[in-house]
Parts: sequence; C-alpha cells; structure tokens
Amino acid sequence: MQRSLTITTETCLGAEHHSNVFRDCLSPNEAYSNRTEESFLVTPRVAGYTIRLCNALALLNKDALLHGRSRLPTGKIAMKSRTASAAAIFGGAIFCLLVHLLTADGAPPSFLAKSSRSLELSDGTVQCVAFSHDGRLVAGCGDRLVQIFDVKTGERLHRLQGHTDLINSVAFSPDGGILASGSQDKTIRLWEVSSGKLLQVLTGEKGVSPQDEPITCVAFFPDGKKLASCGTNNYVTFWDIAIGMWEHKAWTDHNRQAGGCIHLAISQDGKSLAVAGTPAADGSFGSISVYSVDHGIKYVWTRPHDSGKSATNVSFSSDAKKVLSCGADHTMRVWNTSNGTPVAKLSCLDRVLRGAVLSRDGTWVVSAASDGTIQIWDVHAGKVLHTSNSDNSKIRGLAIAPDESVLAIWGEDNTVSIWKVSQTGAER
Repeated sequence: MQRSLTITTETCLGAEHHSNVFRDCLSPNEAYSNRTEESFLVTPRVAGYTIRLCNALALLNKDALLHGRSRLPTGKIAMKSRTASAAAIFGGAIFCLLVHLLTADGAPPSFLAKSSRSLELSDGTVQCVAFSHDGRLVAGCGDRLVQIFDVKTGERLHRLQGHTDLINSVAFSPDGGILASGSQDKTIRLWEVSSGKLLQVLTGEKGVSPQDEPITCVAFFPDGKKLASCGTNNYVTFWDIAIGMWEHKAWTDHNRQAGGCIHLAISQDGKSLAVAGTPAADGSFGSISVYSVDHGIKYVWTRPHDSGKSATNVSFSSDAKKVLSCGADHTMRVWNTSNGTPVAKLSCLDRVLRGAVLSRDGTWVVSAASDGTIQIWDVHAGKVLHTSNSDNSKIRGLAIAPDESVLAIWGEDNTVSIWKVSQTGAER
C-alpha cells in the first residue's frame, strides 16, 4: 500500500465560503461529521496535481468572493459573482472526482483469499511468525526450532537450532540480515539470515541476563543497531547488537504474577514503544503502556481494557500517531500515541481474539479469532468491512507483511497459511 499524506479541505480551498460544498463532495463518515475540518488521503503520485489544482481553485474562489471576478491560469476573464461561484463549485466537484479515482488504491482492503501455499513446520505447534521487511521471507517457530521460508515459493531455506525451550518471538532486522529469537529458555539468539549461522546469544554483562525470566517478545529498532525485549519479569530491555550487551532496562508495572509483559512494538520513527501486558491487580496500571524511547526509556501513559483483562499484542501506524492494543476482553482499541486518548473501540463480541494489526495509515485493522474468523475493520466507522473463515478453526495468531499484501495465519497445528490481501480480489 502506498504511503499517504494528508491535505485538509480548508487548506485546499483557501476560503471558508465554499468549504461545505467540498466537504459534501468528500462524504466523510459519520464519526467525523462534527469536526470543523475534514481530511482525506492523497497518494504521492497525485500530490503534485492536487496542489496545482488547489492553488488554482483558491485564486478563483478569492476573486469570486471579493471582487465578483475569477482569474484563471490562462488569463483574466471577467464574470459575474454568481457565475464565478458556480465555476468554483464545479471545479471542486472535479477535484473530488480526481481524488476519488486516483486514491482508490489507498482505501482499506475489502478482500482476503487464502493462497495455495501452506508452510509446514516440522517441530510441533507454531508459536510465532514474522515477515522480513522486504516481504520476501517469513520465519516461523515450532517448539524449539526456528525455520525460514521463501514466501513466494514456500521453500524452506534454513532450520535454526539452539534454543532449549519454547520460542515465543522472532523478528527480522530492518535490512533483513539478522533474525532475533526470544525463548522460554531466557535467552535471545541472533542468527545470520543468509547462512543460518548463529551469531551470538544475548545474556548481558558477565553472563548475567537482565531478563532472568522467559523472553516473551523481541523487536528491532528502525536503525537495526538496537533490539528491545520484554519478559514475564516485567522488564523492557534495550540491547546493543554490535557488542551484544544490554544498555537500558526499565521496570513496568504490569502484573508480574499474572504474566507481566506479553508483547511490545516500536514505532517506525524509533521514538515510541508500546507494551501489551497484564494490568495491575489494584487497577493502578493498565493493559497497554506507552514509553518515549528517544533517550533511554521514559513512561508516558497506560490504559486498561475492560474487566481487568490483558492486552495480548500492540502495533503502531507508520506515522506513530496511533497505536492499537488487542485485548483478552474481545476488543481492539486504537489510541492516540501522544496522550492515550481513545480513537476507536472495535468489539468482537464473544470471539476470542488471537491477534490484530493496525494498518500503516491507521485507517483499518485486520484481526484473527480463535474460531477461525479473519476480519478487516474500518477504524473510524467501527465496522467490519470483510470476513473470511480459515480452514483452521483454532487460530493462534497472525502476522502481516510490511507492504500489507499478504497475511500469515497459524493455528494449533504445524502449518502457516499465507493469505492475500486485496481491494478487488486475489488469486488462489
């Protein structure tokens, strides 16, 4: 999906008089009907056309309002005020049509189709899956074995052995050169992707690991130089990859006795970190917590899910303005990253959620439930756009490729199914 930039109606028009006309053309959804300024997404390939058209319309609109005249780019043409206003409205309609036609590929996907590819792991139930940043590779973990596959062909490239207990998390470095794996055996292992060679085991200074309990999640920083991990001991730890040592660690107030930190995510700008975990028994600390990680780790806010339930995973939009938490209370919550203000609540009723991911542009969510239901949601409208059913009725999780073109779904067996994400359809 293409990167998007936002242009507001007020900016485009250059005058308030006709803003309502443009707003009607854009047809914003009801959740935003009370806002004084609406926005819509324009992909980079039409940004130039958009800006030129906005400037022309602003000039025409200004003259129509102040002087009853309109100045077109090709010269000065006198016209009555009513004619100028009509021309401005007509131009606005053309503008809206242009935006609609050329940004259709930025709309939320409305179709999921299961591919013919199923990746078979030979080491027990699948525990976790992750895509490489270029989307070419996918790593999956069984009980104690990491396996790397080619997404397009389904070919198994490497079998990585070394962990002595269940593997809870895997993550590719941004350049795709290193794979990190975190395990119940309290270690993090770094592997060379091209060869499958073990590079190092992260255990901390003098062999004393700050993660003295099982590792539940690992994630690379965008620069690829640092790695973040969390565990059932409630610590979030930053590791320096070059020297293999930890450099920062911070205690969170998630409920250690009930599971502690379960999952973490780092924003694309590397400035924010979100942790999903179990809330404090006394309600003093929530299910999701967010931290500033510009310099060290600084607590920002925490929020609960309903009935004291845990959050099981988190993800950011690419601009880091929104963060999603998926909860054991059958809901997904979208929050404002900077202050924790609720943006949306998506309810799955009685379905047990096994995973959810927020889209890069923050407008849609894909979720998977334990009963095999996979859904795409519109964040702002709070409704389901598409529902598919997996052959596996006991889903354990999902992962999405960075370009949002494919999903990986896994359940209580040893297979990972690859699904295509599309707006119009997909080949099986």
